[in-house]
Amino acid sequence: MTAGKRKKAVRPGFLLLLIISVAVALLLIFSSASGISLRDNIYPSITPEGDDTPVNITNSFIFRGKIFSVTVPVGNDVLTGAVNARKEAQIFKRTEITDTLREYYAAFIFDPAQDGMYDELSSALNEIKAAENLSDSEYVDLMASFVRAIPYRGNATDRGGRFPAETLAYGGDCDSKSSLLIGMLAHEGYNVSMLMFPKVRHTAVGVASDGPEYKNSGYIYIETTTVSPAGFIPDIVKDAERFLVIHYGDGGKSYLTDN
Repeated sequence: MTAGKRKKAVRPGFLLLLIISVAVALLLIFSSASGISLRDNIYPSITPEGDDTPVNITNSFIFRGKIFSVTVPVGNDVLTGAVNARKEAQIFKRTEITDTLREYYAAFIFDPAQDGMYDELSSALNEIKAAENLSDSEYVDLMASFVRAIPYRGNATDRGGRFPAETLAYGGDCDSKSSLLIGMLAHEGYNVSMLMFPKVRHTAVGVASDGPEYKNSGYIYIETTTVSPAGFIPDIVKDAERFLVIHYGDGGKSYLTDN
């Protein structure tokens, strides 16, 4: 598997909450005092680089006691562009922190250069859905199992964000793997959100559900870093006093617990 050399990426990550808060406050003071109209915020994007030779990425995972293997081709130019893309946001306009976070992660999740990757993932996983006669809710479990099997990659000094294409190819941490699953779910038409826990530096996925929902959020909790059923709440967030619900997919599909 080939891709361009990884640049050192600088991305706010969970420090985003603090850094953007300070940056926006300063910008608001400056703009209010000077009357200057600020330009649009700039978020990360993929500029494909090099040849577009497909790189076949294979991920094997266990679902309901069976081993499945899915191979997804992603253009080398997309992977190289994703790796080398700048990962920081440039904030110029006043905005709520949750809106800034939504736009920041949306830039990674929904970058159009990855549309082909999502199509390939959908095609491969829908074949399994049909073969196993899965409901839409069980299909959520299948996609979550697929993402959990991707190697966890991350450390305390890594402040570089990852596009879902990078995560699929090289692994990722909780917010990177959650971003990939959110992209997959949104592509399939689910009502989905990112659940972010700044105090403990953790991120998970929420899918609209008839219950059990996480702390009256309207979403069932789905973990992407450890094997656990939908709705299982890990100790790290069980008693969270504050968390953010960052909404993405507007589809009509949800997680029905009686399916």
